[in-house]
Amino acid sequence: MDPPADYRHYTDAFGNLVWQMDHARVEKEITCTVDMRVETQTGYLSDGTLAVQGTDPQDTDCTVASSEFTRLTQLVNRSEALVRLSERLRGGGGSPGKLAEAILHHVHAALRYEPGRTHVGTTAAEAMALGSGVCQDYTHVMLTLCRLAVYLLAMCPVCSPAKDKCTPGSKSC
Repeated sequence: MDPPADYRHYTDAFGNLVWQMDHARVEKEITCTVDMRVETQTGYLSDGTLAVQGTDPQDTDCTVASSEFTRLTQLVNRSEALVRLSERLRGGGGSPGKLAEAILHHVHAALRYEPGRTHVGTTAAEAMALGSGVCQDYTHVMLTLCRLAVYLLAMCPVCSPAKDKCTPGSKSC
């Protein structure tokens, strides 16, 4: 790795091997050479929930706070169209897994894979408005919709503890 860095690896709660590289400062870029094999295997419990494996994120010295995964960013941003879509998808009810699946299918249908239409600085709102992009654009749109859906749930004062009965846009939310 150039520039050199401190690094560590561990298995997270989902069974993923995580490599964390800590750089105090990056002048221009980080260059890495990685040899890897990707295996996909998911374990489920008898009730259909995902079986958590490896290290619980609470038990690691991970430098990324869990709140980092729920807030919007410069690229994972909101627009009125994304907020309305998130409300509509969340209003469909169901489990968090069903919501994630609905988001996945909607983004797949809404965007067309088209290299060259976007760039490294394209936001989720811009990609959605264009209706096209590359892998990072699909990811930014999906993250925005997921984070907006979580935000909508957190703002609802009357949701059940499971928060699967909330209908965003209703008088109770």
